[in-house]
Amino acid sequence: MRGSLVSFRLEGCGLSALCDTLTMVSSAQSTVDVVLLPYLPLRERGVVGDWELIPKAELVATDCQDERACELARGLGEMYLLPKDSRTAAGAFARPRDGLIGADVRDMRRFEDLRRSCLVTALDPNPSPLLSEEERDLNAGHWMLTAESATVVGHGISLDGYTGTSIGSRFPSLSIGVSVLDQPERLNGHRGEVTPPADVRIPTFGAKAFDIEYADATWESIRRGTDSARRLGSAMDWLGVASLNTTALTDAVRIPALRAGMEVLLGTDNFLDLGNRLAVLVKDSSQRVARNWNSRSGAPQTEQLSDVSWWCVQFSFLRNKLMHGTAPNPGDWVHDGRSHIDLGEWYLREAIKHTVASDGHARVLENRLWRAALDAIVKRNQAMSEADEAVTHDGSDTGESTA
Repeated sequence: MRGSLVSFRLEGCGLSALCDTLTMVSSAQSTVDVVLLPYLPLRERGVVGDWELIPKAELVATDCQDERACELARGLGEMYLLPKDSRTAAGAFARPRDGLIGADVRDMRRFEDLRRSCLVTALDPNPSPLLSEEERDLNAGHWMLTAESATVVGHGISLDGYTGTSIGSRFPSLSIGVSVLDQPERLNGHRGEVTPPADVRIPTFGAKAFDIEYADATWESIRRGTDSARRLGSAMDWLGVASLNTTALTDAVRIPALRAGMEVLLGTDNFLDLGNRLAVLVKDSSQRVARNWNSRSGAPQTEQLSDVSWWCVQFSFLRNKLMHGTAPNPGDWVHDGRSHIDLGEWYLREAIKHTVASDGHARVLENRLWRAALDAIVKRNQAMSEADEAVTHDGSDTGESTA
């Protein structure tokens, strides 16, 4: 008898609140464990740390323990509905690289870090608010993603096709005896349906490719077991909170969440130190100039700050007003004509990416297509070199000239 995984769900927030939705029940009957990212647009297979991500439509029997496990996994994938107006394929299975889909999976930290790695990668193509009007993609609204796309769900499915669902995090609602297959001859045999979050975004067209190299590099950085890795993972959790698309999350809550992510990543709550550390991390090359403001007591203050440092100071002032009950003025929400929400999310994403790059993954800062082109050139040159060596070797063995 072993404990079977009924259901868990990791969304944009951190794991701590959602661990309670992992419900274990004892069962004499074997179960099939399946991990799914139901709302992730994924074009092709790729490896992220301990997992292989497989587009839902590409799942085959050899990915699973057996044909029955494959049938149940596919049924689970169909159980998670997409928005009715979605035009882009979405959904991916996560296969443990040390096993097959259906095998017992129980390390919750692996699920958390998979969500984190997919979160920053899903958000990465979202355009920079620093782009000029001429540089902006007018169709960006059709393909931008939010934290919901990195949702990770897991189910233990009995061999007769039943599982459970757990919805919610503060007070989760658990349903058991939910069929993942259409089997009308059985009690409750019609396939269950899990409706998508009301605010989940599935690209209508032009979905950007998922940068699997960035996701894999992120996994390696946050799995190092160091204090820096812990801080990096926590910063991603705050980014996930701020990037949720739900209308229940107001801008007055997003600002403190983004600032918290920067604090935990950069290791300081001093607004000047925070701005300077951020500027160094994202390699701000702007000139330091005198910036003036008044302290809370009204005393004039002056510091030599770069553009990024000065933005972070203004951002911190807005956060302080929100946290301490002072009503911000309309102008407090923007910096140089750009929304503090957009800038805050952008700079936190950039700070996370530069931190991953500094862990020995400098390539992630390069354009994904450029990396692919470079890899193709290197692969071609290696093939040509190996071919030349083979010809030379054959000629030396036979005594024939290769000229």
